[in-house]
Amino acid sequence: MSVAQTGYPSIDKAHLQGIDESMLNPSTFPISLLALFIHINEHDMGAVAIERDGKSYTRSQLKNDSLILAKGLCLLGLKPGEVITIATPNLYEGIALSMAANAIGIRFAYANHLGDPEQLIEQLSDELNLYESSAVVVHEKYEQFAKELFRRAPKLRRVISIEPSEHRYNIGHEVIADARYIEYDVLMATATASELDISGLIEEYSRSDQDAFYLQTSGSTSGRPKGLIFGNEAVFAALMYAKNSTGTNTHDKNVSKVLCILPYRLPYGWMTIFVNLIGGNKVELATGASPKDIGRYHRTKASYIYGTPLIFRNFMDETPPEADLSFLVAFFCSGFAMSEEEYQEGTTYICAHGSNGEIRNNYGIGEGLCIGTASDGVPHRPGTSGKFYIGPTWVIVDERGNEVKYDEAGELLVKSRSLFRGYFKDPEATRKAFTEFKGERFFRTGDYLKLSRDGYVTFIGRKKRFYQPLGATDKVNCETIERALLKEIDIVETCAVVICSPDGKHETSKAFVVLRKKKSPSEQLYNELFKRIKKTLLPYQLPSDIVFLDQLPVMKSGKIDYTLLQSMC
Repeated sequence: MSVAQTGYPSIDKAHLQGIDESMLNPSTFPISLLALFIHINEHDMGAVAIERDGKSYTRSQLKNDSLILAKGLCLLGLKPGEVITIATPNLYEGIALSMAANAIGIRFAYANHLGDPEQLIEQLSDELNLYESSAVVVHEKYEQFAKELFRRAPKLRRVISIEPSEHRYNIGHEVIADARYIEYDVLMATATASELDISGLIEEYSRSDQDAFYLQTSGSTSGRPKGLIFGNEAVFAALMYAKNSTGTNTHDKNVSKVLCILPYRLPYGWMTIFVNLIGGNKVELATGASPKDIGRYHRTKASYIYGTPLIFRNFMDETPPEADLSFLVAFFCSGFAMSEEEYQEGTTYICAHGSNGEIRNNYGIGEGLCIGTASDGVPHRPGTSGKFYIGPTWVIVDERGNEVKYDEAGELLVKSRSLFRGYFKDPEATRKAFTEFKGERFFRTGDYLKLSRDGYVTFIGRKKRFYQPLGATDKVNCETIERALLKEIDIVETCAVVICSPDGKHETSKAFVVLRKKKSPSEQLYNELFKRIKKTLLPYQLPSDIVFLDQLPVMKSGKIDYTLLQSMC
């Protein structure tokens, strides 16, 4: 492949030199999660597939349980095209139910399971109504919880509780056919005893590319759930992109175990779990992400750990000083890239605990599986997030929609077979999310990035978080200010910066900061923090004010409530 000299990535393709055409355009086809899992792992079904809290589940067990549960869902009267919502922590039962539903054409959604029972009922009811779910899987055992869900979600017909049951017997198909509330092990026992034959249904949907499932992200800026529609081929494509981009094969002998400290209701968490599971790697399910939880995950001895910069900070703070981390090959940080100071601190930390592993920054979008960057095997370059996944088509454009050159910043557009099909029940949002470039349909990520000629990607920030200060020739990115504040790790625990316009004409910013433990707000601390960030930021980048809070406000989705913060300007 000869390299042109126009400077435009889509023409020169300098960053794609040395990559085989078959990797850029891998063959994919629609296949159910269960069928793909069996096809890739059939030669070694006795190996462990999933671990959680010291309990192991083999590939054979996952396959058999998924087949039994598929039968059980049919016994409950659920039909292809209906939606089952799974509102639990990362549990084995949720994985098996997802694969079972997908195998027989029942769509599935993951929902938030956080909060006290009353908060959970309110939020979960909203999500059940959005998805028009026929069934929901919950962690709560008591029937009053189910009754309240039935009252608030009129189309809900079944509530399945995965809490351990006191009953361990077959109650009969006739009984569960009418049961609105049923326990997981009762469903398993009944389906095991049933002679119902669903092999034809499984065969029908094993190679189906229907709108197979929905994933809920952590919520939009409104705090409402945001359903993303994917087809089965998206999973196959994601598996191929991951394989080609990271240089790892299925059943990678260098990966003893993969731990994802992210809920599987997030596309990134879901993708990490399923792509590794289907690809033959052992997956450790992390059921919590509190600092206490994170402090015990060193015991899992996972080769790869997936999280965020904040999770890695908690991992360093909460893991016992005497912990041996020699098992750790890589800690992958998604979301905002670590600062170089954080990177160096983290590298020193894991080295001091016996690991020769790496910390790797990744960038990704919720609307895609394996759409973003991969840093596996890529030498570290300060401030970057690795290189784009091999397979998707990327274009970076300016505000007029024209492609920018290498090392110039612009909005990222992408098209891919692992991309979502649209937002559930929101055609207007779907329409706005896509645009045309040279006659082809691309997804507008809303992210500003730049690409170097040798393929490194630098994430600059979200399009909606830029503003133009009075008298400045350049725009300011709120995330640049946040990164400057977060560098002051001895003072700042977390922070959020919002755009303000006190006079309704000119834009500035205000920073909201949560102090580290044992730090108290004071004028002296306020002045000290400003003094420090002045060393990193240009004068026009400085926030107009810093406000100390006990904690940042969050929406039901768990995201920072920037709208509420803006109202505090």
